[in-house]
Amino acid sequence: MWWLCATSTGTAIVAKPSESGRLRVDATRFVREDGSTFAWRGFSDFSLFHRFLSGDAIDAALAERAALGANVLRVFGMYGAEGIGRANGLGALVPSKQPRYFDRLAAFLDLIAARGLRVEFVVFADAQELMPSAADQQTHLNRVAAVLAPRWNAIGEIVNEPFKNGVEPMRLRAPAGTLWASGDYAWDDGAAASHLDFVTWHPDRSTGWPSSAQAQMDMAARVRVPVVADEPLGFAEAAREGERSTSADEAAWFAAAAALAGAGATFHSDAGVASQRLGPAQKAAASAWFAGASWVPAAAQMAPRANDLLPDGARETICKRADGFSWCVAAKPDATWRPRPRNGCRVIEEPRRGLVKLACSGGNLVAMLFNGYKPD
Repeated sequence: MWWLCATSTGTAIVAKPSESGRLRVDATRFVREDGSTFAWRGFSDFSLFHRFLSGDAIDAALAERAALGANVLRVFGMYGAEGIGRANGLGALVPSKQPRYFDRLAAFLDLIAARGLRVEFVVFADAQELMPSAADQQTHLNRVAAVLAPRWNAIGEIVNEPFKNGVEPMRLRAPAGTLWASGDYAWDDGAAASHLDFVTWHPDRSTGWPSSAQAQMDMAARVRVPVVADEPLGFAEAAREGERSTSADEAAWFAAAAALAGAGATFHSDAGVASQRLGPAQKAAASAWFAGASWVPAAAQMAPRANDLLPDGARETICKRADGFSWCVAAKPDATWRPRPRNGCRVIEEPRRGLVKLACSGGNLVAMLFNGYKPD
């Protein structure tokens, strides 16, 4: 099913999430049971499980995420009062202090499965405070994995940002039955592929951050597994330099570029960290994000890069040819920027400034190769 969502710059198609069935990994993409490529459209929901354990109603938040077009919720399974909990005003989620933690985790995952959504369950955060022993960590990981493994919608991430959360993920054994990422994203070779199913990467948050999504292509070539941009610069009701934005345009550029360059990305926000409903600025950014991500066909993930659009006036331009068209993102275009196709292409759609769909009829192959086109 599909929804048509009108925007100030045109009409974008947003997928209504209705996921089912397990995912597997094929090279650098996720694949559904029917063989179709899965495009990761995540939503940070750090404290959603904590709220569920506390007896809070989470149905409204789930409905909001699904209506936006999210298909994966990134949820934390623990955090400490002195770490993430304090930094974000969440309190502490301590598994040992939660009665029936593992039974309730099963019920939580089943509730979200009924919404047609997947869960990226982050097992460890603030482990240096809550569970510093590596032996205890392995035991806890095994128990969590036993809950995740039977459930089609469960995906595992061993630890959030291991360099500051007290876990060395490569020293733990990721149990079979579930797709696992480590939470680490500093891989320079193929080491991840021997131990993990995919990589969750936290991109650069500097001024030019929307253009950083294209780094997923180089990273995927090195690690040889799917790469998800899992915690990019987030969104809030007021911008905070290097942390949060209010720009719907930036949201659309990054999400579309990540859909072109890798397996997809996760929308990050203040409201998502607290697992609350989005405020107006965050809602506008999220709508633009998921519209941009859904505009790119999943087949583009595995397509070669084609420099079909001149980058003049944009920080970075990325194009890929898929489903008979060239799909291009011009990140952070300035006031002088206009879409200028090359390689025999012409503009047929621009649903938002910087998102350009091209029809390309032939073109000079020598010029195309010179400009970076890499045919299969």
